[in-house]
Amino acid sequence: MLELKEIKKGDSISFLFMLPIDYDLDRLKSFKVKFGKLSLIGGLTDNYITAQVTSAQTWRMVGKQELTFTIDDANIGIRKLLTGYVSVIATNETFNDLSVSEMIDINVILTINETEIEVSDVLYDYMKGKDGQTGTSDYSDLTNKPSINSVELSGNKTSADLGLADADHDHFEQTLTPDVVEYQLTPTTPTVQGSQFWDDAYKVLSTVLGDGVVLQNGLEMYVRVLNKTGVQINDGEVVYINDAQGNKPTVKLAIAMTSIQSEVIGVATQNIGINAEGFVTVFGTVNGFNTSGYIDGANMYLSSTNAGKLTDIVPAYPNHKVEVAKALNSTSNGAIFVHPNHILELGELHGVDLTQTKTTPIFADSLLLQDSVGSIWKKITWLNIQGTLKAYFDTIYSTAANLLLKRDKTEIGDTHGFINPPNASNFTISNVDNSITLNLLANAGNYKINGTDYVNSGLSLTFTANLGQNFINVNSNGLLIEAFDILDLTKTLVCTINWDGTNARLSDELHLSNRNLIEHKKQHDTDGARWVSGFITSFGSSANNTFSSASGVIRDEERYHNIAAKTQGVIAYRNATLNAMIFDTATTRFSKLVGTTSGAPYYDLNGVLTALATNRYGIMWMYGTNAKLPTNSEIVFIMGQDAYTSVANTQAAPQPTLVGMTIAEWKLLYRVIIRNVGGSLLFVRADDLRVQTTGLAISGSGLTSLPASSVTENNYGNVQIAIDRLKTLQVPNETLIAANWALVSGYYEYDLANANITATSFVDVIINEDTEENIAIAKASEFKQTNVSSNGSVKIFAKNLPSGNIVVTLNIYE
Repeated sequence: MLELKEIKKGDSISFLFMLPIDYDLDRLKSFKVKFGKLSLIGGLTDNYITAQVTSAQTWRMVGKQELTFTIDDANIGIRKLLTGYVSVIATNETFNDLSVSEMIDINVILTINETEIEVSDVLYDYMKGKDGQTGTSDYSDLTNKPSINSVELSGNKTSADLGLADADHDHFEQTLTPDVVEYQLTPTTPTVQGSQFWDDAYKVLSTVLGDGVVLQNGLEMYVRVLNKTGVQINDGEVVYINDAQGNKPTVKLAIAMTSIQSEVIGVATQNIGINAEGFVTVFGTVNGFNTSGYIDGANMYLSSTNAGKLTDIVPAYPNHKVEVAKALNSTSNGAIFVHPNHILELGELHGVDLTQTKTTPIFADSLLLQDSVGSIWKKITWLNIQGTLKAYFDTIYSTAANLLLKRDKTEIGDTHGFINPPNASNFTISNVDNSITLNLLANAGNYKINGTDYVNSGLSLTFTANLGQNFINVNSNGLLIEAFDILDLTKTLVCTINWDGTNARLSDELHLSNRNLIEHKKQHDTDGARWVSGFITSFGSSANNTFSSASGVIRDEERYHNIAAKTQGVIAYRNATLNAMIFDTATTRFSKLVGTTSGAPYYDLNGVLTALATNRYGIMWMYGTNAKLPTNSEIVFIMGQDAYTSVANTQAAPQPTLVGMTIAEWKLLYRVIIRNVGGSLLFVRADDLRVQTTGLAISGSGLTSLPASSVTENNYGNVQIAIDRLKTLQVPNETLIAANWALVSGYYEYDLANANITATSFVDVIINEDTEENIAIAKASEFKQTNVSSNGSVKIFAKNLPSGNIVVTLNIYE
């Protein structure tokens, strides 16, 4: 490499680059002079370029500094020429001024042909020459001054003096620097690949990419793609990326039929031949597009029928909706503005996985709901949905309660029960020993018996109570009576009273369908006792086994029982001697202790109160009930019926069994676990079972607990006890002969004998649909002949004489 000069740090230096005399400046697109790491600002005057380095700039240099000249020529492209180097040597002098060279230190004469640029000669003018030589500091003293067209460069010379004609440059003004490039505003549009020009129509700098493609920089975005489809992709066709090859994406014609084929990348902006590369517009304007079939500004969608084509018709589901462009005009040689927008389907959204399913929602789960106010999509939880649906259907079913009383067109048990159930405060109850007096105040509840309206004018009953449950009815004479005959149409059930020999406890039984056994059984089996809301309960510390329960609602079949907040409840347990349940007087404590207020807790050991052994665990089962009297008897704590060695064993224990009770439709709320520690009760924990569905067995009743799986109408209920008779036999196609009906006491009666009916059976008579037109029955029901035990029968009643034979099916239950 040629050493051009040696200078000291702090010396200034200047350069001159001479272009050939015959060089066409139209070819010069740009140039750059670089000295070391410095990019110098050069000046172009006619055919020579000058550049200077100040003393301050060389003060920061040391060692060899390369001098390079780079030119961007329209014919030969970009060429970088290394002309040599200048050595900057250190010095002990201090830098104290800023100066520039007053002469040309290095003059580089260039040769430029059609393929290359070279240095033909270098002229030196030294202020301090090499090897002891000395130069001149006066340009006029130079003996080898540069010249143009044989005219020496001295004094003030014009381009005409130098024999240079003025040029009309399209791409450059007279002054050209590396930092600023000025373009003609109305140039002749170039066609040479790589050319840049100012596009005045769009006010943008454009670049010629070749093959007729011009990129409007900043207004458009292209991607270079490869066509491997085996057929040409035409200018204006819509494509998607299907693969990649040679560091470039490959594309195919898009169509809105599948998710993959509709992932549009853009529109081809030129014809792309087989196995050829080409440009695709991913954003910006595509010209030369036939928009004559569209209105200005029309949305253009990916077609679902013609691959690569656009349409202003939104593709119908299950095709995909992809907005590709907008029509900018309506003409045969129009333009579209490309901006692909794939309208995501639900399964394509982030956080959505439609391959997964959930069969049983929990309260915290949510769904999307469009709010009619503002049409905003909002979430609604499953808990909100359940509450809303419950309120809605409760209203429907409460107004349609009488529909539950109808079976086919015989209206079995219709309008039999209380029309306006009395408020619990209208009952009064008292007892002297086991003689119980019950009062139902006047107008507390009007009722119907077998279709006849009755007005309550004040009812009272005194009776001798049996241990366990006693059933109180009102009969057609308007009298309260004590009887348990669930098949008798001359009475309707009012309440049950549990008598344990000391205390009487009244439970509400004012069911609208309680005289229709089939419907009553259905409600037992599907509704039973359920938790509806509330009953959030806290339990006291070890030394204070009190409790505090918020208000709540339970449901006994179709009856809702609103129970106020409670801090008192009743403790119940079995008495083996009496074979009955004992209900203590209401207390603030949830557990019965050996002492009145302290001591070890009891548990029920086969009907005998027994103190829990030290460190043993026990249970108190908390229920919400349909009890109304005495006050604070709605919450019942049933004593656990075993002792346990661990919490896990305690939690695995079954619910307690009751004795002396035929029905007990109660809802389990909490399992309270206690422990005997040092002869005192220790509260361990309370398990929340309000939403659990479990059965409550009754010892000796012959009834079976209804399993949770049989509750089908909702998932938060709890059937405690059902009258669970089994259908033992179905007898089809029994014919009731029209002539065999007999008028007895204002009713037509029909005795239908069947040997399968026993003294303990009840029979459901179902009329076949094809003979319903023969029926003119306003009221009918069925019951077994209790005085026939060997060959039973069912007696059917009708107010009107049927007009023809009737075919029925008998469902015989035991």
